[in-house]
Amino acid sequence: MKYIITESQFKLISELERTWRDFEYENDYNKIKDKVVPYIANQFDFYDFEGEDLYLYDSDKKLIAKFHFYEDDEEGIRGELYFSRDHDELLEKRFPHPFWMRHGKYLVSDAFNILFPEYKVLDVRTGYLF
Repeated sequence: MKYIITESQFKLISELERTWRDFEYENDYNKIKDKVVPYIANQFDFYDFEGEDLYLYDSDKKLIAKFHFYEDDEEGIRGELYFSRDHDELLEKRFPHPFWMRHGKYLVSDAFNILFPEYKVLDVRTGYLF
């Protein structure tokens, strides 16, 4: 079954998901995000554009993340951020167990927005990047 929704409904659902998901643990996230987000942002050392993708690399020129643009309008450039599963596993080991699992996608999104404030991340997914 497929549902047809408007763009404004999609935007509302995206915002509600983020608020809903962080709501119960918001205090935990707010206590540590000012220290963790800059750390993650510092992992991005190089970037490169190719078509509708922005690739982010670490200092060893290993691919950490990819931002895929799929919408460009008066609200700005929006898309999805794909975070390397290899790097995700590394950060999982550095933070207490439930913290990274609950907040990892928001930390990565906030770190990306420090470097690229003109882009709006609608979703963050982790996986093995090619």
